[in-house]
Amino acid sequence: LLVAQSQHVAGAELAAPQNVTLAALNTNYTLTWDWDGSMAPNQDVTFTTDYIDKKFDWTTVCDNSSRKSCCLTEVLHHLGMYVLRVRASVNGSHSNWTQKPFWPDKDAALGPPSRVVLYPAGSVLDVHISDPLTSTNSSMREIRSELYYHIVYWKGPAGPQATGVHNLSCQTNLVTLPDLKAWTVYCVTVQCRSNYFNKRSSFTRPLCMQTEGTMVWWNILLYFLGSLVICFFIMLLLFCGFYKTYNSIKDKLFPSGQLPKHFQEYLSDSHSSDLPRLLTPESELLCDKVMICPEALSAPPAGLEPDSRWSLKPHLHLQQTCLIYCYICLIFT
Repeated sequence: LLVAQSQHVAGAELAAPQNVTLAALNTNYTLTWDWDGSMAPNQDVTFTTDYIDKKFDWTTVCDNSSRKSCCLTEVLHHLGMYVLRVRASVNGSHSNWTQKPFWPDKDAALGPPSRVVLYPAGSVLDVHISDPLTSTNSSMREIRSELYYHIVYWKGPAGPQATGVHNLSCQTNLVTLPDLKAWTVYCVTVQCRSNYFNKRSSFTRPLCMQTEGTMVWWNILLYFLGSLVICFFIMLLLFCGFYKTYNSIKDKLFPSGQLPKHFQEYLSDSHSSDLPRLLTPESELLCDKVMICPEALSAPPAGLEPDSRWSLKPHLHLQQTCLIYCYICLIFT
C-alpha cells in the first residue's frame, strides 16, 4: 500500500507551496505559505526553505520542516537583497520551488513606538516616546537615523476624526504639546515615519489625560466649606449615636421608676428580713402612697398542727415580698 501511494505521488506532479508571503516588521522576518494537500492525502509532508544572497549561493534555513512557516530573522541582514524559495517533499518526491524576492530595507514595515507616556506639566502635556525596537531589542534609530514621529492630539475622547485635531512632527523623544487649555482632557496618538522609502507605521493606541492649571481662590474656598460641612455632619452623626447609646444603657441600669416609701423602708431597715437591700435610704422617692391591708388568719391552714410554727408575721412577709417583686417587674417592663 505504501509503495502504491508513493508511486501515485511520484506519477502526479507534487503541488508547490502557494501564497508565499513574508511578514517583515522592523528587523523581524518570517516566511509563510499555503499548500494543497489533496495531491498526497494521509502523507507526511515536509518543507525546505532556502535563500540566496549576493554571493549567489543557496543557503538552507529550514530543512524538511513540517511547519508552513520559517523564521529568517537571524540570517537576513536589513541592508541585504535576497531571493527566497520554498518547496514541498513527500516520500522522497519534491515539488517545484516557489521563489520570492526580498529587500529588507525597502520591504520591511516600520513598527510604531514601543511605548508612549503622558505627563501633565501645568496647563500643557509632556509626551515621552520610546523608539521602536529591532529583533535584538535595540533602537531602530541605529538603523534609520532619519526616523521621526508624527503626533496627533485632540480635545476630549471623541477621536482623531473630531474637529480641532492638531498635528505635530518631531525627532526628539520628549515633546511638549503647545496651545492647550487648563483643566481639559486631551488624547494623543503617535506614528513613526521615515522619508527613506516613505515608510509609515501604524498609530499607537490613543492615550488621554487632563491638563492642570492654577487653582482660583473661589475654588479653594468652595472646597474648604464643603469639607467643613462634611466634617460637621459626620461629627453630628457620631454624637447622636453616642447620646442614644448612653441613654439606652442608663435606662436599663438606672430606671427612673422608684418603689413606694414603705417598701424602701422595709428593704433598707428591716434587719430581720432575709431579702437583700435593693435600695438605699438616700434614693429619691417618686411614687404614690400604697396601703396594704392583709387578711388576718384566725387558724392555721389545713394539715398543720396548732402548735406548729405558723404565725401572721411570716405570712405578711410573704405577701409583701410578692408585692415588691410584682412592682419591680412593672418598673422594668
